[in-house]
Amino acid sequence: MEWDDLEYYGSSKTRWENYTCPYCARDVAGVVVASYAYPAGEWCLWVRCPYCGKGAMIQDGVLHPELPFGPPIEDLPEQVAQAYEEARNCIGVEAFTAAELICRKLLMHVAVDKGAVAGKSFVTY
Repeated sequence: MEWDDLEYYGSSKTRWENYTCPYCARDVAGVVVASYAYPAGEWCLWVRCPYCGKGAMIQDGVLHPELPFGPPIEDLPEQVAQAYEEARNCIGVEAFTAAELICRKLLMHVAVDKGAVAGKSFVTY
């Protein structure tokens, strides 16, 4: 890829692409910032969400980063919510071992919160 082959979209030219933002989970028509067509026929778009302002890439129809796995859960304690979101993001990028370790830790915290004795093994919980 050569920089000269990129097509930039600015104030004189606007293009929009429909996708679900992987950061704010909204269905959006994101503004295309730049695009590139590979010689083999594949294409790549760099898009920006109009709601959260974060960028993503759509390469040959596949969104990167991918949407987080599973549904969002409201009203969780802050630390649990952060760990849960991290686990969702890990699964979304196929980091399954990391997701498993985070989920095991979450289960241990939930068990202690529900009355189990802290400091035991995972199997105990």
